[in-house]
Amino acid sequence: MCGIAGSFGINYNNWDYEKVLQTIKYRGQDSQNLRSWSEKRLFLAQSRLSILGLSSRFNQPFSDGIKSLVINGEIYNHSEFGTTENDSMNLWLSLKNTSCEAEVLKILERIKGMYAGAFFDGEKLYLFRDIVGQKPLYYFLTTDTVFFSSDIASLKCIEGFEAIVDKLAVNSLLSYSYIPAPHSIYKGVKKLKPGSCLVINILHGKLHTNSRKVKDLERLESRGTLQSIVSEAVNRLLESDVGLGTLLSGG
Repeated sequence: MCGIAGSFGINYNNWDYEKVLQTIKYRGQDSQNLRSWSEKRLFLAQSRLSILGLSSRFNQPFSDGIKSLVINGEIYNHSEFGTTENDSMNLWLSLKNTSCEAEVLKILERIKGMYAGAFFDGEKLYLFRDIVGQKPLYYFLTTDTVFFSSDIASLKCIEGFEAIVDKLAVNSLLSYSYIPAPHSIYKGVKKLKPGSCLVINILHGKLHTNSRKVKDLERLESRGTLQSIVSEAVNRLLESDVGLGTLLSGG
């Protein structure tokens, strides 16, 4: 588990960076890092829990001066994207070589894992989330800026933000024991839908968004027997540079 946060737009610096980082620190104790780019009007932060590739060179945000990436989670097919021992770095190696939106979305379609991330291509910001929504990603939009985080508490750091409870969300929570995306407990704050990508751009000083569905659940019969599917999934989970453990939940 890691934590990510960031903002993009005219008022990208309209929150306290250090306070934001503190709200996600509990999600990753190995390192906490943040970067901002005034010319891009972009801020990114990550709190890292190291699992693959324990070296500090794999600390995020990743950036080449133009493009940038922060991601939370694990990518099980990371060897398809690069040859390092770190799954996030391998994804970064592929994403930073893209030249258009279609190429970015094509790579996001290929990811297998549990993740939520943000990729900046030099002009647009892409918020993306795994197919079943295992990793959280909350965001708040104004007319000219987007703020996002793995933890909804980060958004309380936005200057002037009012944490008003959404009564309809409370009704969903009491009815279903959870709040379905894109809704959240606070009015105006949304959860990114599983398997989707929100493409964000600034045109003439205003924020423009385009939601894209990048992944759909596959039917089991198209993948083989249930035993082979479970075996494949478990084998992918066993890759680690730290100790492994298992948890069994009953009820």
